[in-house]
This record gives sequence, structure tokens and C-alpha cells, in this order.
Amino acid sequence: MVLNKDINQKIINIVYNDIIKNKIVKESDVVIIGLSGGKDSMCLLDVMLTLSEIVGFKVYALHINHGIRGEEADRDLNFVLNYCEENRIECYYKKVDVIKYVEDSKLSLEEAARTLRYNAYEQFREEILKKENSDRVFIMTAHHMTDQAETILHNVIRGAGIKGAIGMKKVNGFYIRPFLNIRKEDIDEYIKELDIEYVEDSTNSDLKYTRNFIRHEILNKLNSINEKSITHICEFSEIVKNVDAYFEKVVSLNIKEIIVEKSDSHIVVDSKKFNEYDYIIKYYMLYNIFDILKVKKKDITKIHINDIINISMGPNRKHLDLPHNLILNKEENKLNFKICETNYSMSRKIKK
Repeated sequence: MVLNKDINQKIINIVYNDIIKNKIVKESDVVIIGLSGGKDSMCLLDVMLTLSEIVGFKVYALHINHGIRGEEADRDLNFVLNYCEENRIECYYKKVDVIKYVEDSKLSLEEAARTLRYNAYEQFREEILKKENSDRVFIMTAHHMTDQAETILHNVIRGAGIKGAIGMKKVNGFYIRPFLNIRKEDIDEYIKELDIEYVEDSTNSDLKYTRNFIRHEILNKLNSINEKSITHICEFSEIVKNVDAYFEKVVSLNIKEIIVEKSDSHIVVDSKKFNEYDYIIKYYMLYNIFDILKVKKKDITKIHINDIINISMGPNRKHLDLPHNLILNKEENKLNFKICETNYSMSRKIKK
């Protein structure tokens, strides 16, 4: 494809070169677009439909009604269904009860909505896997550069460390985010140039939500200092990603030296050997252990890492409760990591 100067062709070429040319999505694959009806997802839908005509993959749309915004949410659903029907796009929808899930899970509204949304994506993907009799079914979301900068700042503020500073991955399993290298302003221009209809979510301007506050208050102020601040934050995340890949490689060569026992729910580490390594290697070894135990690293902060390292260097008979039912006991110079059935709080609890 030849890069033209107009913004719509520019976006199509960026996605083509990133996703199609690199064979992330190929002919006969299936792509599910998370379609809210807003500018970003409507732009993504249009771009992928254009590319599907060139490449030959199939496109579905999936709309999630979070059950939060009442009539406005119903308006969005009707808009998406009508648009897809008029344009002969196979579209499905699912309604989830975020408010009830907040009460049951004690998560924030933002986190509860995200969890249910991604659960719905994956349930629908399972249906499409069977329907299409294909194992190459991908879910695409319209996260762009501003979303990436917002995510990085949010993670860093929460104390997520190096892993959090990487932000979102363009390809993460069967999830693909084709717009991570595309500016929000370019998406807006694409929508304007092609006169694509869309709906506005009124909650996007509500500053009580953390991400909205970061976007409208923090990022706007950073842009007043340097108009390329969002680009530079995303470039920084690419540097961090390369550093992360290097340390992952180093740890993969050494992790076996410290593990005494291993199963899907229990890992025993030799604390003396563990403590022979520098802090940064310990940090990565612990994340490797979390991966083996399938612990969601999103809620593991630098504070948790430091607590584990301090316990490893201290006396025996120490106990630590960690997020996602993970416990740590130190006895006889062994660090015993175990997944338990008890639903522990995500707060740190260190016991003698």
C-alpha cells in the first residue's frame, strides 16, 4: 500500500503495516471489533472493514451495554445495531450488570466495568471459535496513543513499577490494539473526513473517574508544557519494553537455580540463592513466579515486591498475604508461595 497524505489513508496504512504486513491478522482469520459506537471504535470498524476487503478476513462487531447509563446506553445500543444493519455488518450485543458486580466484588466502577467487558469479549470469542471452526479469532479494541499515555501514568501512580510503565501491548494473546501508535486527533479527523456517524458517552467527561481525571486534567496540563508529551510518554514505554525484554531473558536463564519445588499452585524458592541476585533480577524473578502461579500482576505493586524481598532477607517464620489469594511463608530459608482458597484482601498483611 502507498502512503497518501490524507488522514484516512494514513491511518489505514499504519494499521496495514503493523497488523497485516506483519501477518498478525491474515486471510481467513476472524476479527471481533469491540464497538461502543464512539468515535474511536467507529473509526476502527471502518478501517478494519476496508482492510478486510483487501486481505479477506471476516469482521464481527460486539457491543457491551454496561447497565450504567440508562436511556443513553439504550441509545448507543440502538445506534450500533442500526448502523451495522444498514452496512451489513454482523453485530451482536450483551448486557452486563456492572452495579451489581461492584457490590459483589468490591471493585471500583471502572475496574468492574472493564472486568465484565473483557469477560463478555472472551465468552463471545468462544462462540465464534465454534461457529467459524477456527482457532484464529481475534478481539480488537480501539485504544490509541492517548489511552496508552493515560494507562502508563495510571499504572505508575499506582506503584506498578517497570511492568506498569510498559502500558498496553499492541498484541496480547488474541487481543489486538491496532491504534496504539495513532493519535486521537488523527482518529477525530478520520471520522470528520469520511463523515462517519458516532455517539458520545457522557461519562467520558466525568472527572470522578480516575482515567478521565488523568486525561482531562493531567495530560492536558502536560500538553501545555510540551504538545508532544503524549508521544514522548508512549516512546518512553517502548524503551521500557526493550529493557523489560532484556531482563526477562536474563531471568529465564537463572530462575531454575532458585526454585526448589514447583506446581501450578505452589512454588518453593531457596531464599539464600534468591538473595545472591541484585534487586532488579529479584524483581523479575518474582514476576516470573507470579506468571507460573497465574497471579494477575496488575495488582502487584512495588510495595508487595519490597515486602517479599525484605522477608527473604530476614528471619524465618514470616508470613505475608498478597493479592489474589497468594500467600508467602518463610521457613528454614525457604520462601513458600501458595495459592489458597481463602479470599485475602489486596492489602498487605505481614505477620511474624
